[in-house]
Amino acid sequence: MLPLAAARACLSSPAPPPRPQPRAAPLSPLHRRRSTATLPRPARIPLLRPLGATAGAGASSRPARDHVIEFGKHKGQMLGTLPPSYLRWVVAELDCGDTLVWARLAREVLDDPVYVNRVEWEHAHRFLRGDSKFDYVYNDGDGALQEMAER
Repeated sequence: MLPLAAARACLSSPAPPPRPQPRAAPLSPLHRRRSTATLPRPARIPLLRPLGATAGAGASSRPARDHVIEFGKHKGQMLGTLPPSYLRWVVAELDCGDTLVWARLAREVLDDPVYVNRVEWEHAHRFLRGDSKFDYVYNDGDGALQEMAER
């Protein structure tokens, strides 16, 4: 127990000042905005196409060869890296129902000049290198290439 003098000291000390109660933020009227008539107008930039125009069904900003395939043995690869025989199979077999989109993309890749150029260069490279896996005859106008290789 506390001695009586200590207890009186505790009782006689002034009470701590009351804490101020937190006030809710006063509701203030919305600030008035400046008139837009005083602000400078941005320069008009000519658009390449109207904003309301759509690109069409299934159109995308990236080429078809850059789409990643989500099925089959080539899952996870871009369409532009697949062999033409597989793309022709996709066009022939998947041209209906839910897979119609993939057939359309494969058809676009086969018609893409960048893809055709890559396939032709790979063909010429294998032929000129004398690849052992490349011993079958291609009859698509390689007479000039074969003639150059034999010189």
